[in-house]
Amino acid sequence: MKYILILLSSLILLSCKKDDDPQPEIAPYETAEGIPRFDQRNKTVTADAKGGGDGSDAHPWTLNEAMTHAVAGDTVGIKAGVYIGENTVKPSSARYTPAFVPKNSGQANAPIVFVAEHQASKVSSGYSEIRSGASLTGAGWPAFGCYQKDHVYWVGLFSDENTSNNKGAADSAPCIMWSCKGGAIIACKITGEAVNYIDNHSAIRLENVTNIRVSDNQLSGFNKNAKNSVNQAGIITYDVQFCTIEFNAIFNCGTAIQIKGYEHYGFKIRYNAFYDNLFSTIRAHGFSEGPNKERSRIYQNLFFNNAQEFEFTSSGTIGTRGVEALDIFNNSIYADNGSIATALLWLTDQNEQHNNTLFNNAIHIKNKRAYFYAETASTSAEHFTAYIKPNYNCYYGALSHGDGTSSSNWDQIDFSSWQALTHTDANSIVADPLFSKPTPQNLQLSANSPCLNAGKDLGQLLGNNTSAAINIGAYISSDQSETFGVR
Repeated sequence: MKYILILLSSLILLSCKKDDDPQPEIAPYETAEGIPRFDQRNKTVTADAKGGGDGSDAHPWTLNEAMTHAVAGDTVGIKAGVYIGENTVKPSSARYTPAFVPKNSGQANAPIVFVAEHQASKVSSGYSEIRSGASLTGAGWPAFGCYQKDHVYWVGLFSDENTSNNKGAADSAPCIMWSCKGGAIIACKITGEAVNYIDNHSAIRLENVTNIRVSDNQLSGFNKNAKNSVNQAGIITYDVQFCTIEFNAIFNCGTAIQIKGYEHYGFKIRYNAFYDNLFSTIRAHGFSEGPNKERSRIYQNLFFNNAQEFEFTSSGTIGTRGVEALDIFNNSIYADNGSIATALLWLTDQNEQHNNTLFNNAIHIKNKRAYFYAETASTSAEHFTAYIKPNYNCYYGALSHGDGTSSSNWDQIDFSSWQALTHTDANSIVADPLFSKPTPQNLQLSANSPCLNAGKDLGQLLGNNTSAAINIGAYISSDQSETFGVR
């Protein structure tokens, strides 16, 4: 009852809150204090439970019993320990059938919550550790998640593919949300095994879902033996609407987030710390405008020493092709480890007139290009800016501002040539943003940064509807007190 009252109070507060764009809220947890806690449980699971209990502290459930008996409104506390599952379904279904998957759905105002004793994304021991029970890499199944069950939250769990009995399926993930709505993955730590196959391999997979929140997780190690496979990712999505991805730390993956397939809209990707990813930090295939003109937004994130920040491509599938209705703004980007083969934005989708924007970003990149577009000899700067319109950015250190094919009209051009050719970036500057002490989770601006109050609040982050002056970069408060990554 205590948890339900807290949940309802959070929902009331949210109904009064002015959000930064008119899309549905996903889950009632806007702050770290709102994350469900183990001490709010009304049912208990322990690793040494004998079975046949009623879910009380005195007679706890096994985790399998919790999957069977938990109902809407239950908060199931999972004590620290190791929980090893099994999967008896046929191999063709294994990739979307987790070892631990609930039999019931929750409700929008009464979700089923599975919460670990300790928050795995913040602690180094005392995990509630979930293992799939499979022993063969690429031929196993997910450890935990949902298939066709709504309003289920997974909170604070730990899963490491490097253990002998925690192997997953190819084209899947240790944690999945598949064909469901209203769920959340919060405060988990998921570590990947360096695999040899190049099929989709991610920490979290979202497929055919809506109204999902992924927050405060630590996701790492999903790569192809430390190589830059695009299909090894912290998060992979297919056909997802109204998803909020926030306050995560995603690092040492091929890509941090791969928005794959088509028909994605209503995304918010914000307050994340992305670092040391090996290919593209965010690789997008198919964003579209929602039925009520909803756009997707990537804003107020930190990017630190990733090979490439953004890649837009075309999925080649039925439905939306390419990236449309996407706004990328007020991000802070730092990379001293680039190469001529990388870029801030690498564009391989030639579907034009996509109405995307890129503004108020503080960009410090060395040894790579700002924008690269290479498809055919006819590729031009005009084609590029029909795809995305940049303005109010601060650029520093790029080898070239725009780059195309050797026969294009923008092969290795500098910033002033770019402005003259494209008639964009009219209010952007070329200067060192002067990040004070660059680290993966801190890109604050120094007191003499040229980015202070040099942007325009086109994303309405200040909430005053005036397009007022705003800092360029992720920190928009006067004291730069924003939090990024796991809270």
